Amino acid sequence: MPTRCGYVSIVGKPNTGKSSILNALAGRKLSIVSSKPGTTRHRVHGAVTKGDVQALFIDAPGLSKPKSALDRILEKMVSRSVEGIDAIVFVSDDRGVQESDRRMLTTIRLRAKDAPPVILCLNKMDRVNGKGRIAALIDSWKDLYPWSAVVLTSVARKKGLDKLWAAIAEALPEAPFETTDDDSVALDDKLYAADVVREKVLRLVNAEVPHAVAVVISRWEDRENCLTIGADLVVEKDNQKRILIGAGGGMIKMIGTRARQDLEQVWGCKVYLELFVKVREKWRDSASRLAEYGYQD
Repeated sequence: MPTRCGYVSIVGKPNTGKSSILNALAGRKLSIVSSKPGTTRHRVHGAVTKGDVQALFIDAPGLSKPKSALDRILEKMVSRSVEGIDAIVFVSDDRGVQESDRRMLTTIRLRAKDAPPVILCLNKMDRVNGKGRIAALIDSWKDLYPWSAVVLTSVARKKGLDKLWAAIAEALPEAPFETTDDDSVALDDKLYAADVVREKVLRLVNAEVPHAVAVVISRWEDRENCLTIGADLVVEKDNQKRILIGAGGGMIKMIGTRARQDLEQVWGCKVYLELFVKVREKWRDSASRLAEYGYQD
């Protein structure tokens, strides 16, 4: 039986569950997840192989109105994520069609060459009560794009994921597999560690502070069954630094402990993690700082 294989981009507005869908399809954590919008900053590549189908996923940042130089870089990253791919999973949720959805569809029309199949995935459907409301929600999307399939999912309740995978498999071309399970994540270890730390910031710290945080790996010592990591948490204001550190250092300790536990579980070795908080004013609008922290235009 011939195999199917291709590149799949997961796109949509922030906080629709794109990363959660990727992780659920993979059956493991490939992308960081939080309840706050704007979690993903680096495109995450993950290979998911089931039977005779292999999908090479790109989990792009959510598309929203740019407010800083960082946001503009992320917007360009989203645009590039639909170029040269074989299928697109367009994720939305129970909030219905919004302006950011229309902007994303315009991006697909302009940047996605050869009109790849686009699957509409309406996630978080456990929050929609009644078949009438669900039918109305689907109707509001029908005429916006020639979807190859429309799939309803709820990652929270693990529903609809098999149907989503089937739609992805149908959209992919016949081709040999490109990778093995050992190569399933293209983010290098340092980027992954930085993203895990930032995920804990997003989950534990309130208000606008998490979105002003960049995590930069400053130390990396890999010895036999032991990894020592130093990471700088860069913020823009002194009060953000105080919030991240917390009373008696309680918040930064909690962030470090939870990040370390996750990394030890994934890598199967002892991890020593040291976190330092630094203030760099307006780093999100500084071209030199953005380049230094790994955000390339």
